[in-house]
Amino acid sequence: MDIQEVIETLPPPTDTLEDALRALDNFFSPKENKRYAKFKFKQVSQEVNEITDVFVTKLRKLAITCEFTDTEDVIIDQVIDKCASPKLRRELLETENLTLDKLHTIARSMEIANSQASVIENKPNQNGNVVKEVAAVSHYKASGEPFDDFVFKINSLHKGSNRILVNLSLNGTNVSMQVDTAADISVISEELLPQIPNLTLFPSRNVLRDYNNTNIVLKGSTIVNVQQIPYALKPLGEQEIRRLEASYTCEKVTYSDWATPLVPVVKGDNSITICGDYKVTKNPQLQVTQHPLPRPVDIKFVPNLATVASPLFELLKKNVEWRWSEECQQAFENIKTELLSPRFLTHFQPNLPVKLTCHASSVGIGAVLAHAMPDGVESPIAFASRALNKAERNYSQIEKDGLALIFGVKKFHIYLYGRQKFTLATNHKSLLAILGSKSGFPTVVAARLHRWVVILAAYSYDLQYTSTTQNNPKPVRLHPWEYPQRAWQRLHLDFAGSFLDHYYLILVDAYSKYPEIIPVTTTTAQATIKVLMPMFATHGVPERIFTDNGSAFWF
Repeated sequence: MDIQEVIETLPPPTDTLEDALRALDNFFSPKENKRYAKFKFKQVSQEVNEITDVFVTKLRKLAITCEFTDTEDVIIDQVIDKCASPKLRRELLETENLTLDKLHTIARSMEIANSQASVIENKPNQNGNVVKEVAAVSHYKASGEPFDDFVFKINSLHKGSNRILVNLSLNGTNVSMQVDTAADISVISEELLPQIPNLTLFPSRNVLRDYNNTNIVLKGSTIVNVQQIPYALKPLGEQEIRRLEASYTCEKVTYSDWATPLVPVVKGDNSITICGDYKVTKNPQLQVTQHPLPRPVDIKFVPNLATVASPLFELLKKNVEWRWSEECQQAFENIKTELLSPRFLTHFQPNLPVKLTCHASSVGIGAVLAHAMPDGVESPIAFASRALNKAERNYSQIEKDGLALIFGVKKFHIYLYGRQKFTLATNHKSLLAILGSKSGFPTVVAARLHRWVVILAAYSYDLQYTSTTQNNPKPVRLHPWEYPQRAWQRLHLDFAGSFLDHYYLILVDAYSKYPEIIPVTTTTAQATIKVLMPMFATHGVPERIFTDNGSAFWF
């Protein structure tokens, strides 16, 4: 057939070379007939020595041109109809809600069981061969983990025109082996093993199978992959080995039961340190006795340690002069007294009521986890405390006490989460209205408290108020505000909201009680400065400003 004649009969346009080539491709490579593709699909049967995985893969490839509505269901029907094993067919027909994944699982289990039974009974498998320990070369992705892959089975080794054999010296014994540059490991027969002296085998977790999915029994392993040292580092590596040998750090041996790859690490002075890569050699063979050791935080027996030891923590800060003051000595003595006191901790018992008491000071927060015993006595289970950082020390007192609750709940999460109910105690009564489990979600509070409400929502608790006098019988003397002598001498600032998508900066002059209420959309320090600057330009700069130390007033 003349190509020019074909081109003349093709529909336009064929003016360019690309158009002509595309038209010729469509002419000489017509779309495969869908009905004929389905006919070929229905004719495929599983061969006697073919595993089901290969059979299904073959069906998947043929189904591409068939355009089935439900390809998976059609493949399942074809396997049931054309599989070589009547036993597998019955098993598949008895399985309800059969999917392709279930089909694979059933077929693999049955084929592996048949192969293992052949090994035990020493009977030929489907291809007529007796499964024994044989010489084999495996092809798998190299890794330090145990592998499960197929190998090419070799029943015998003989010299032929298409084989390249080399003589290797294994512990002084010459062994003829076939060269395979794509192999990751080499396996020798069990008969050859006694001929190699000083060859110690170690248990192997690797699994090898031949192309019929028959397991090849491994007696053990002793060879590892060789770590190739870069050519530029070889002279330095040899020099380092000589140095280690001269310093009696290592010694040269003729052979060893164990070997491991060397990993050269280049140091700052361009010399190298030689390390061993034990993850693929000794590490998998180690039997490590592991026992969870208690953490330091799990054995703290001093309650409210962060507050008691705050003078000592101050000495650890950067740019602080070391000076052992009377406060440091007193803190040290208090800690020793607590450690020597008859206070003891009880063991946690899930069936007893649990109470978590949290409190905050100006320098730290603490929590006490306790059991409410049947006799009414509260027995501590564990103490926890930590110092406040610089930002947290600027929190208002209600935020510090709220932070103490969050700290305690997170610290003792494993004791509290999932309980039907536990008691959460605080000495700040206002928190009952904000964080109480029976309270509605608050709207006019700081965003930080909003986040804490969400965190506590994951727990089932009753928030309880514990009077300060119960912890400290000494009454706290209140200091009243001094009345200012003139206007704008002392101002009080705070934010309210959010309400109607706005926050409100409230400013009150302590002398005249004159209020200013300014709506804002954000409570950042920059936004606060922007509001105050025109106000101070109008009324003058105040002598003193008092706030709750919120982040909006850090300027």
